[in-house]
Amino acid sequence: MPKLEGLSSCIPEIEDVTLDMIQSLIPDRLSGVSLENQLGNLLIYPQSVAVSEEDQKMEYILMKLAIKLNSLRYYQKNVQKIFIPGNCFTRFPNIGELVMLFVEVLDPKGVVTIVEMENSLGGRNVGTLIRPEKVAKNGSVKIDIANKEYEVKEGEVKRFLSFPTMVDIRFDCTRGVLIQNQNFFEREVYGGQVGIIVDLREADFSLGR
Repeated sequence: MPKLEGLSSCIPEIEDVTLDMIQSLIPDRLSGVSLENQLGNLLIYPQSVAVSEEDQKMEYILMKLAIKLNSLRYYQKNVQKIFIPGNCFTRFPNIGELVMLFVEVLDPKGVVTIVEMENSLGGRNVGTLIRPEKVAKNGSVKIDIANKEYEVKEGEVKRFLSFPTMVDIRFDCTRGVLIQNQNFFEREVYGGQVGIIVDLREADFSLGR
């Protein structure tokens, strides 16, 4: 059984999140003292999954605020990579939801490799995110992954699992959908633990969840 880690061991910047930052998102939810007590429990006590729905919502808010504080650590646009600490994969069993939490804060576009950070020296590639720079209303993408064809429509997010470490894909976008300024391309991408995530939503996310 993997060792259970506290929330701050996943995203160290969580310790820099202030009560004022959280209360600006949920001003009527809790008093300062109650909020501080709940934060202390989440940061200190090691639990694999939040006990209550309220705790889970608070974890998401904390994570998003913390990632935003040091976004350059988690997303390097010049190499098109998102870095997710390995402890996060242990703590959060829903991998797809975990990845989308990072996506909603960092707002990457194009073809982005997802990297599990194993230590300060590097990590391993565990999947690929594909987010068009432009998504027109009623637009869609046909994607061929390992010789199987799928379709993703405007407003949808789909995750394709059970692929080997590297996989060949082919994208054919309808008019009004552009990925890296192209509506058709073929290339090899990373599959693996996360798989391939195709996100055709508009990039209008709030920090709350």
